[in-house]
Amino acid sequence: HEAQGPESLRHLRAPSVVESGAVLSIDATSLRSLELERTARSGQAAGSLVTSMQRCRTGMGRRLLRDWLCAPLAQLAPITQRLDAVAALAQDPRASVVLGEALDGVQDIARMHARIAMGRATPRDLAALARSLARCSEIAVACTGTPALMPFAQPMSDALPAVRDLAIRLASQCVDTPPSHLREGGLWLDGVDADLDE
Repeated sequence: HEAQGPESLRHLRAPSVVESGAVLSIDATSLRSLELERTARSGQAAGSLVTSMQRCRTGMGRRLLRDWLCAPLAQLAPITQRLDAVAALAQDPRASVVLGEALDGVQDIARMHARIAMGRATPRDLAALARSLARCSEIAVACTGTPALMPFAQPMSDALPAVRDLAIRLASQCVDTPPSHLREGGLWLDGVDADLDE
């Protein structure tokens, strides 16, 4: 088993301070009693609050919902901001459909990033990353017509230039249907690298 050095931890974010009182701290016993992630009787996820509320389109959304339910906000302003966003989508079904369609096909970027940082990404991860990053501009556009969504979309909009460039670069250099493993070859299009072509 190889020891992992600092390079293998590049995908991790630096620790951040959670402001005291920003979220409710729920101990493990209360989490079990509230059946947020698992039911008390069977210990299974089926029937828990997280599972019954799960309608997220992406893996990242599913994890975020779980985090939000297990560490609920404790301050009025962010709670109101979140509720306003939900209300805006509930009151405007067209905006909800447009945003849902923009999210369709977005793969788990956080997990792909971790695999890339650890040197364990597959060619399919790179192709999926390109497709997912390309959707970010559509997601940002879908949010622009709904003011309540802008606080959530702004960080993504700020990152769009760098994300768009990476998505275009990957999409323009990778084949449409990449192999499952790099050792099989055939990931890069002809003309990307003369030495590789040779």
